[in-house]
Order: sequence, then structure tokens, then C-alpha cells
Amino acid sequence: MRWSKWAVISALWLATFRSDGQQIDLGSGDIDFLQLPFNTEFIRKNHVAAIHIEEQIKRNNQPIRPSGLTKTYTFSKSGQCTSRSSYRDRYGRRDTIFEHYRLSLNDNVVQYDRKDRGGFYRETFEHTNDTMTICSYRGKHYDQEATWLSCEHHIKRREAGREFTTVLNENGLPYLHRERSFDHNGYLVEFSETYLISRKRTTTEYVYNERGRLQFRRRSNESINEEWSYSYDHDGTLTEVYYRVNGTLVWRRTIVQDDYGLIAAILTLDQKTEDIVIEKFRYDFDR
Repeated sequence: MRWSKWAVISALWLATFRSDGQQIDLGSGDIDFLQLPFNTEFIRKNHVAAIHIEEQIKRNNQPIRPSGLTKTYTFSKSGQCTSRSSYRDRYGRRDTIFEHYRLSLNDNVVQYDRKDRGGFYRETFEHTNDTMTICSYRGKHYDQEATWLSCEHHIKRREAGREFTTVLNENGLPYLHRERSFDHNGYLVEFSETYLISRKRTTTEYVYNERGRLQFRRRSNESINEEWSYSYDHDGTLTEVYYRVNGTLVWRRTIVQDDYGLIAAILTLDQKTEDIVIEKFRYDFDR
């Protein structure tokens, strides 16, 4: 197959700008601010060992005050996130959530642990050819043997530009089908989930700009249409995110960076209440 000169230039342009120099991975097809998909290369090159986030709230006609929520992310030397934790001081009581990831030698997640007020939860991940088996366990404390809950099997099949996953329950019966479609540059452009019994289907569309940055993410099912739109400065750095439901703007999020390219704060404005949630970032570096 022969590529035109413009096609080759376009491919090089996209490959060059996919996720360079960004604290958040902008080439993953999904920017989840609940979990924050950090760019591992950025974290590794900047020797970031931990990120601490303190949440504050500015309500209408009121001063800024702490919300009581604090989040911490820790990273390995290769830039992988190894743990997440959050705690909220509320009415004199602290609610704590701790999540930990055990990584294999090639940085794949093989175990996930979560500890909160409800007890201890664990998932293990085992890969065999095109099948990933996820087993879940639950217990009351870390030092108690967790009881087995269930296992499910994710079977993947790939063909040109598409990836199909069938999820089987503990009885070996399929209940969920996932499908991903990619463009010729390897970018995720569509993701769908269909439950085989209810036939409930959710489809997500991804649109990228000329620099390979995620520009729109649109998710829809039979009852709701959601859209996330992303804005960037002249350097291609993410500056704002807009979230709309059925065409109505729900919130606007502004990302503030310091002079070193590190996120200093994320501000989220609720369009209805005009409340502003401020997340202030602090960093630990591995010297």
C-alpha cells in the first residue's frame, strides 16, 4: 500500500503530538478526572513520586473553605500509578479510601486492593493468550483471609482496526459484549458496550484535533446524551473541559499549570449553582 505525501505527514504529526510533555495522557481516548490518567512518561521524566490534592469549595457570596477531601497518588520509578488514597473529614469523622495496585515486571496491573469503611476488596488479573480472568474477593480487614466472590473472563478478538471483547460470568456464560474501533493511526474512535440479555447499549465516540489531542468524547444510550469537549492552548496543553448532558452545559473545568508544566490546580464551575470546586496540587519528587 502506498501512502500519499500528505498522509505520511499527517501520520507523523499525530504520532509526534499524541501525548508529549503532558501530565495527563491526552491520547488515551478518555480523560477521567475521577481517576486522572497520568502520562507515565511525563511522571517518569519529572521524577514525580507522589501527587497530593486538597479540595476546596467556593460557594456563591461565601469565602473559599476546605471541603475536607484530600487525595494522594503515588508512582513507581517507571511512572506507573501504584496507589490512590482519599480521605474526607466530615462531622468529626474521617472516611478513608485506599487503593493499591500490584504491578508485574512489565508494569501490567496484576492485583488491585481497595480498603474503605465497607471492608476490604481485591481483584486479581491473569492473562492467558487472548483471555483475561478477573477474580474478586472481599473481607473485613487486610489481615483476614478474603472470601471468594466470583470470577469473570474477558475474551478478546482482534481484526483490522477493531477489537471485540466478550465477557463471561463465573458460569462461563456470556453477558456483555464490548467493541472498540480504531483509525489508521491507532486512535480509539468508537467504543460500545451491549448487555446481551437486556440489549442495553452504550456507545462512545471520540474525535481528535489535528494535533492528535482528544477534542470531543460523546456517550449516548437510549435515555441520555453526554458530551465532553476539550480546549487547548497554542502549545497543545489542555486548558478547559466542558461537560454537557442532552445539550445543556453542566460544568466547566479549568486546568491551571505552573511555569514547569505541572498542574497547579483544577477548578470546576457548576453552571447551575455557580459553586466552584478547587483542587490544589502538591508534589513529592524522587531525587
